[in-house]
Amino acid sequence: MQATADTARSLNEFLRFLTESAGSEFIQAVEEAGLSLTQLKAMHVLAAADEDLSLNGLSEQLGGLSLPTLSRAIDALAQRGYVKREEDAEDRRIKRLRLTAKGRKTIDRLIDIRVAVLEKVLETLTDEERDRLARALEPILDRRA
Repeated sequence: MQATADTARSLNEFLRFLTESAGSEFIQAVEEAGLSLTQLKAMHVLAAADEDLSLNGLSEQLGGLSLPTLSRAIDALAQRGYVKREEDAEDRRIKRLRLTAKGRKTIDRLIDIRVAVLEKVLETLTDEERDRLARALEPILDRRA
């Protein structure tokens, strides 16, 4: 158990290092887009989804976020043109959610900012450190498949 706790602390410090390295560009881009944390998370889930999601499905993906809170967040995203809501073909009571082109462009921009920060951090590592990090990440990332 101590090894797990030590690894968790080390990973936390690494994430802090990445966050501090990011500067304010990511936060500024989120603020410019007018996104709350809930809206940002919802847009990321919708961007990764293989199909349109219902509000309930989105809530489940977000760890059971309350439907009223999520509904307000989605209403604001729809009003600003980030998310489109359409009636389900089989059940008109259900609204299906998906990102619009504007929403996709916004998420892609935020991802590009994060990737650029990661590239800057990785450039400070030696080739051996980058290789070791890549090898360490492989089995973890393989779990997503």
